[in-house]
Amino acid sequence: MSDVYAMGGRPITALSVVAFPIDELDGSIMETMLRGAMEKLAEAECALLGGHSINDEEIKMGFAVTGLIEPDAAVRRETARPGDVLVLTKPLGMGMVSFAAQLGRASPEALDEAGGWMARLNKDAAELMIKHGAHACTDVTGFGLAGHLVEMVRRSGINAEVDFSRLPVLDSARECLRNEILSGAVERNQEYAMAWVEVADLSHEENLPILYDPQTSGGLLIALPPEAAEKLVADLHGRGHGSAAVFGRVTAKEPDRPEGRIIVTNSALGPPP
Repeated sequence: MSDVYAMGGRPITALSVVAFPIDELDGSIMETMLRGAMEKLAEAECALLGGHSINDEEIKMGFAVTGLIEPDAAVRRETARPGDVLVLTKPLGMGMVSFAAQLGRASPEALDEAGGWMARLNKDAAELMIKHGAHACTDVTGFGLAGHLVEMVRRSGINAEVDFSRLPVLDSARECLRNEILSGAVERNQEYAMAWVEVADLSHEENLPILYDPQTSGGLLIALPPEAAEKLVADLHGRGHGSAAVFGRVTAKEPDRPEGRIIVTNSALGPPP
């Protein structure tokens, strides 16, 4: 659904695809998964029309979602403008916590924290970014923040600056960084994005993997004017999305620097959101 929300759209229908080892695991597990998904679809006012299930050795579940939006009102990722600031609506680190769970190194509290953010819809963020006149948006998922921001700035023909200390990061992900619990996906995302990322201060280089951490049900990355961004963040906080934060700005391309560059001005983590 986040792909629909990222354009300012409204999801209306969904079809499910489920793979489950029915001969090895209790079917009630699949039922619980589907009930949770149906609760979220109901919250989004999105109708589940049906779907398909198969017997498979690995659990998989996903949805094909259809949404509606007026073409002229669609928010695109390639329309960020110099002078805009960048807002992230959810904290980073969900990929690290998920990987720690696979290794048996994530506490119940860490899983609750990450799971709670994964379960939050981007519905409020989509509604409010439209209200406050967002210029560009994309959702942050498997390519990590840096990967998705690279696509935004390259397609928009501009550059961006990131204040690393203002990034919202899960408490449990900070622990993963300290313990160097990093999945292979972090390295792959970094290999893709690093050609366009310049880090001005490497004094806390150990924190930089958070830029490349793949997110599951991550937040929206929104570009909009500074005054509107302040109001957007305040409104998101008012609706309970307390991690939403301004973390950077969009800059014009420069004669001595090609477009599509991300300049990270520092590498220190700020206080927890």
